[in-house]
Amino acid sequence: MAAVQIPFFSHFLGNLLQTEIKYPQNSWTKSEKIIAVVKDPVILPISSMTVDVPFELMVHGNKTSPMFDRRTGMVISDSAKLLCDFNNEFACQWGAEIGRWAIIEKGIESVADQVLLPSYPAALVLQGPVMLASDPIRCQTGPGKLMFRYWSNGDILLQTCLIDYGSDRRLIECIDQSTTTGKESHIAVFDFIRSIKGPFTLNLIPQWARGVKNRFLVIDEIAYIGECSDTDSNHNSTVPSELQPTTIHAAIVTTSGLSDTLTMKGFSAAEEKSAMFEILGLEDSCNYLNHGLTKKPWTLRNRGYGYPLNAKTDIRPVSPNGQFVSTILDPGDVAILESPEINATRSLNVLLFQYFRPSQMTTIRLCLGSRYTITLTTVAEFTRCPSILQPLASMNMLRWNTIHVQLPPGTTQFFIVAHNSERSDTRVAVGLDNMRVAICYPRGVAPDHNDEVEDE
Repeated sequence: MAAVQIPFFSHFLGNLLQTEIKYPQNSWTKSEKIIAVVKDPVILPISSMTVDVPFELMVHGNKTSPMFDRRTGMVISDSAKLLCDFNNEFACQWGAEIGRWAIIEKGIESVADQVLLPSYPAALVLQGPVMLASDPIRCQTGPGKLMFRYWSNGDILLQTCLIDYGSDRRLIECIDQSTTTGKESHIAVFDFIRSIKGPFTLNLIPQWARGVKNRFLVIDEIAYIGECSDTDSNHNSTVPSELQPTTIHAAIVTTSGLSDTLTMKGFSAAEEKSAMFEILGLEDSCNYLNHGLTKKPWTLRNRGYGYPLNAKTDIRPVSPNGQFVSTILDPGDVAILESPEINATRSLNVLLFQYFRPSQMTTIRLCLGSRYTITLTTVAEFTRCPSILQPLASMNMLRWNTIHVQLPPGTTQFFIVAHNSERSDTRVAVGLDNMRVAICYPRGVAPDHNDEVEDE
């Protein structure tokens, strides 16, 4: 294996990565058959994709490792097998079809704003012909969704193509990065509306403009949400053609200084889109409230608290103008953030969010509710819910970290519980931001909730 040396120049590195890569000189191959099939006008012509762009940079190897193909070639029915954080915590049944890929274990240590970096390890690919493909999925009934986080040192077009797993590898459709996620530059979401009867693969195809050099892409936290039902094939539309004039309660924020509490306000569905609850980065009608048992409420902030906290116990803002919710916890304190009710799904759902905790003695617990669970009525019951955080280490201490959690089928509500242990000897701040639920339909819209509604 040859180590290729490539220096990242500061004028394009900015505040991203200084990486070190090893890969075989011939570690990528061209799949002419697939490239010829993907003839969407947005994709670069075959002639331009066969040119190996020369890199004027050097790669040192001790911060990366080879990216192995984890596909099995077997048709899968469980979408959870496509969850991937490149940390061996999930099945991650993806593999590099084309391109120069590596697993990056660590980024540049001198970056001041660590939230701009991935939660390592992550997948890194250098500019050129690139395709990341999944194992074949048995089918898709109704809508599906692919989402992941990404970082790049320049403009990039992200496209996902669905390719039939039959002998002719027929192209089903290609979707560009969803315009609905334009406000969040580090999250890509692809919505697949139509049902797909036979096995197919998901194929991620990044593309760079012609003539650019020294570009790379980092991706992390891949999740595919979709279900396959042999008996249900009539889900072609998931959203009504127009909003009906009804009243939806959504949480908004009243500004009265640096520490603002969450309040409620009603408004019509026509106003909903412009008044979404943005403090948690939400892009739907979801709203979050302080639970009634919370004595240390979650509040909206755009900076740390200062005294009486210090640099080791205070929270660091996401960005100079960013907003997040946070709470200050004394030893033994609990703060409970309550989600709205969401439609139960017959398949797994995924919850993603960012968190900040400065102390090993502080954790975040997740409590789940469904039609079959007993309502939690005491603080003690909430503190018995499982912790969802990994132990603090030097790589994730005093920085914002990202977590995604699988919500089991049937989940209708969840509670995020910040808990400062009784054994702690200090007061600390905890923060949450960019909370998203992969499937979060308004009540009565979700296609796989219809049966339950009829039963009720």
